[in-house]
Amino acid sequence: MEVADKIKICSTCKNREFNPECGTVCSFTKEKPSFDDKCDKYVADEAQLSKEASKAEALEEEKSISGWLAFFLWVGVGLGALISVIMGLAQTFGQGFGWFFTSTYLIMMGSLLVTAILTIIAFYKRNSNAVALATTYIAMIVLDGVMSLVIAAVSEDSSMYPQAFRQLCWGAIWFSYLRQSSKVELIVPILTRTWNKLEKFILALYILSLSIFTLSIVYVHQSENPQNIFFTDSSYINQNIAEANKELPISIADGIVLQRINKEQDAVVYIYQFSNVYLSETGTDYWTENASVNRHEMLYELYKDPNSDAFLTTCFKEGYNVIYRYNDAVSETLYTVTITPDDYKKALEGKSYKCPISELSDLVYRYNLQLPTDYMGDASLRRIYLAKNDSELVYVVRLPQMSLDDMSSITTSYLKEYVSSNWSDLYDSMIRLAIVNQMDICFEFNTYSGIEYAKIRMTPEIYNKME
Repeated sequence: MEVADKIKICSTCKNREFNPECGTVCSFTKEKPSFDDKCDKYVADEAQLSKEASKAEALEEEKSISGWLAFFLWVGVGLGALISVIMGLAQTFGQGFGWFFTSTYLIMMGSLLVTAILTIIAFYKRNSNAVALATTYIAMIVLDGVMSLVIAAVSEDSSMYPQAFRQLCWGAIWFSYLRQSSKVELIVPILTRTWNKLEKFILALYILSLSIFTLSIVYVHQSENPQNIFFTDSSYINQNIAEANKELPISIADGIVLQRINKEQDAVVYIYQFSNVYLSETGTDYWTENASVNRHEMLYELYKDPNSDAFLTTCFKEGYNVIYRYNDAVSETLYTVTITPDDYKKALEGKSYKCPISELSDLVYRYNLQLPTDYMGDASLRRIYLAKNDSELVYVVRLPQMSLDDMSSITTSYLKEYVSSNWSDLYDSMIRLAIVNQMDICFEFNTYSGIEYAKIRMTPEIYNKME
């Protein structure tokens, strides 16, 4: 038996006495205890035994997980982590984040939850890294609060500020408690505390995932068209519509305003308004024709660069029709252009997108019924026809009657410059469709008497550079 154990037995014996020089001794031998396992002269001092038992009980109580420490572990750490994970996951899936956001957030929440569980276990087992784990958990809460402040500032979402400040305050409170609590010191003495590789790894993983998540959120709010890698396709569509509508209405051309974008059942609808146009004054024929031409132009643009608009591509991928609705000044519908996912798919399948030549031929026929008409100032448009196996659109223009001197000033170079300079004014439905089909567009100028004078041919190489 150790000397300390013998002295402990003697301290509860009635036959003990105190020697100033050597401490507790036996009243019979006047010496320190020398027995082996049992003292024949031992007489229990019940009062002292009771006192020692009370001290032991008090010390055990002091070392138990109770009071503020229990509150910290079960409410601050356990319940706090559980609520954070549940609310975070609900928000993540509720907002339709894609695999990137979701994976990053799951790593964050997993790190937080694992740290919380390990912290509770470590304290109950009195492990040397218990305080380090608790500090790691508090650091996670504080870092999350700081990042929330960054996101709130970037997204201009003031509703995030109260929660962020609460996290920072609780982090400061619990960190101060860990540093100053005597109970924590009794359970895990300062000299025995360690910070192991496990908690270092978890904290590093949490910081990395939190940083990626925060930077991604900042990018989403700063970008006009965030990559849909951050969202599910459906959520990406909703996000873009909501963000776009914040900037609407906006003028996109002289007299044309994009009012808003709606999602209506299986369609995404762009609503435009002409400021100075009234259906009652224009009739429907022109707008019906314009709708058909617009549709082919839109499909042609999608064919030229199918990846130019990630939003439209996602809409078609998700099975949405994309509708462009044009209203007059009093919100009556002038015309509507609808592009279906099947239209989009077919437009991309071939080597090139072309408007059916029958539609162009029909337009040429109907326009010819209205000829002759004034054209290019004093000249007149006499006829329009398709040539060279429908690969060329020809406009027959008769020059006005003039003197020989005036005619001599109208050279081929002059006519070519005139056509190029006034190209946007010459645009009509047939030229627009000819451009979609990348046809040559020829202006055949005749004298007043009907003799061919000059031909100006606008090839795709020429007019594509002018767009």
